[in-house]
Amino acid sequence: MLWMFILHPKALAKADMQAVEAYNRGINMLFVQNVGQLSNEVVFYSMHPTMAYVLKDGTIHINGVKVSFGTKPRFITGDMPLKTKVSYFGQNKAISNVPTYRRVVLKEVYPKIDAVLTADGRGIVELQFIVRPGGDPSRIRVETDGDVKVEDDGIYVAKDGEALAKISSLKAYQGAEEVKVRPVLAKSTLKFVVGEYDRRHTLVIDPVITAILASSDPDKAEALAVDDSGVYVAGYTMNSSDFAPSRTFFGTTGGYRDAFISKLDLGLTTHIATAILTSSGDDVARAIAVDGGSVYVAGYTWSSSDFAPSRTVFGTTGETDAFVSKLDLSLSSHIATAILASSRSDIAHALAVDGSGVYVAGETNNSSDFGPSRTFFGTTGGTDAFVSKLDLGLTTHIATAILTSSSGDVALALAIDGSGVYVSGYTNHSSDFGPGRTFFGTTGGTDAFVSKLDLDLTTHIATAILTSSNSDMAYALVVDGSGVYVAGETSNSSDFGPSRIFFGTTGGTDAFVSRLNLGLTTHIATAILTSSWSETAYAIDKDGSYVYVAGLTNHPSDFAPSRTILGTTGSSEVFVSKMDMDLSSHIATAILASSSGDVAYAVTSYGGSVYVAGGTTSFSDFGPSRTVFGNPGTPDSGDAFVSVFPLTLDISEKTVETGTSQVLLSDGALTVTLKVPAYVGYDLYSPDGRLVKRVSLGYLPAGRYRFNLKVRRGTYILKVRVGGKVKVMKGAF
Repeated sequence: MLWMFILHPKALAKADMQAVEAYNRGINMLFVQNVGQLSNEVVFYSMHPTMAYVLKDGTIHINGVKVSFGTKPRFITGDMPLKTKVSYFGQNKAISNVPTYRRVVLKEVYPKIDAVLTADGRGIVELQFIVRPGGDPSRIRVETDGDVKVEDDGIYVAKDGEALAKISSLKAYQGAEEVKVRPVLAKSTLKFVVGEYDRRHTLVIDPVITAILASSDPDKAEALAVDDSGVYVAGYTMNSSDFAPSRTFFGTTGGYRDAFISKLDLGLTTHIATAILTSSGDDVARAIAVDGGSVYVAGYTWSSSDFAPSRTVFGTTGETDAFVSKLDLSLSSHIATAILASSRSDIAHALAVDGSGVYVAGETNNSSDFGPSRTFFGTTGGTDAFVSKLDLGLTTHIATAILTSSSGDVALALAIDGSGVYVSGYTNHSSDFGPGRTFFGTTGGTDAFVSKLDLDLTTHIATAILTSSNSDMAYALVVDGSGVYVAGETSNSSDFGPSRIFFGTTGGTDAFVSRLNLGLTTHIATAILTSSWSETAYAIDKDGSYVYVAGLTNHPSDFAPSRTILGTTGSSEVFVSKMDMDLSSHIATAILASSSGDVAYAVTSYGGSVYVAGGTTSFSDFGPSRTVFGNPGTPDSGDAFVSVFPLTLDISEKTVETGTSQVLLSDGALTVTLKVPAYVGYDLYSPDGRLVKRVSLGYLPAGRYRFNLKVRRGTYILKVRVGGKVKVMKGAF
């Protein structure tokens, strides 16, 4: 059981100055053994920004709060000794070579249960319970002399109204697996209810983190971007007056919906800022991009005349108009807004930025007067897809391309690379869509398209039609040097594309992911992600090794070959699937669920984590845990969410690195390097899936650790958990 006490630093009288200086130099020597320099009741104390004392009777004093377990441990010992020794001078005493440790173990606080205290040098002291086989976690109790309150973001201990300690990250792990646990509070005593677990193996009780962005009326997140400074999410709120904890308004409020852009920290635990882009009409943000020192967002407004503080209009305004706005990274300054308009309705669905300008794509209902000028590719008729290019300041219209057929066409996704601009969506008449096209599959009904234009939007390079004998739509697109990946839905997966691999049980509409070459002339692969009901893929992203797809499923119990369900399932659920770049292997699927309806519209892989955003109609039980920013409305009203988590069952090579850890499998040993403290545990499997060994190493300080696996020669699958991240590695020993 992992506890985190976040404390107010206090000075220690007669502090060991050598230890303080060592700490200031960055040496992680944290617990000092008492060999006479303090009262005899003290066994260990932490040389730490905050002082923690461990007494002989097993009580712990942290920041003025007394913590006890109702029993006396069998003995108390230091663990993980450090080379650093300290000396003490004072009160006519001179004590040299005092040993220091990373951890303190209170042995057998209950039969076969140890309490382990770890100080990590950041003003945090961690307490975990190691429950060995035969131990009963229901016996664990934590008593304090303060007032204890269980809040949504943690357990607080207070005295005289002042919060002195916060207990958070309450998780339980067994090897690489997570076990359900919840706190039970009775006066100032905490107990714990632990879910089902394998009592033959050690249990350690540390997250998928979900941020709920809410107002008292419906809200939805439709776009997502991430950089080193935080997570940006955009969408709409139907009550901007109480959406998120605070907000800055740009424009005239008073419409049905207002567009929002919110910034959270990378861990989704802190709301940094929210900007509301608004008019007296209806406003929705559909796309977002972060470039350099600016945030760009695109969507549509019903009142472009008073949308945002100022705007440059390109075209003839009519009903809804497409907009692109530019803000600073702090979301505190509106820099510019461009309105892309015709005399009818226009919507921007997608956005991309490079050094030459801002590209925006969507649909126009009157291409003849959309924007100041345009180049047509295809036969016009009905709604037409558009791609426009503006300068980075949003003050100059550079070009607009109209992709069209004799029926309705819509562009839903956009990507750029050095060779051109890629756009995908759907057409209702693929036989005359664009100036030329290559067909992959059997046409019928609506067809998905992917088109490539030059960077100036003056030349049509190629169009690929992805089709079945029923209706198909492409909602998302990502491009790199390996090809073009497009995702969406097909109503007849049995004849969609020239060939396909199925993952799951088909039934109803199915999600698809297709890979084409960069020239759009060759179909490389199609994967169908499916259940016995209906699915749609709304978002796609990839890193150097994997493809991530997100959307909704109406039947998570048989969606994809395997899945991890996070939350309580309801009518429709968010799915995030991870596949190899060839689309030939399904690696993992996570289901983010609530007891009502949920959908994901955006996914981004960044820094070793996967971020997904969308909407939930039951924020109170969505996912395994959540932090709420704003004022959630009544059940079923709908709230925006952003989640971050690692996808499990990730088969990797022998080395896995993230920003905070490295996991190395070599010569029959597992080496874990931690830049920050974290829980570590692993499960070892035979190739046929039989569990060979399960080891819970517990919460470890920052450092390098080597563990000999001690198994017979052969090939094994090793599943390793480091904090909230899980990696699976394959190796021969």
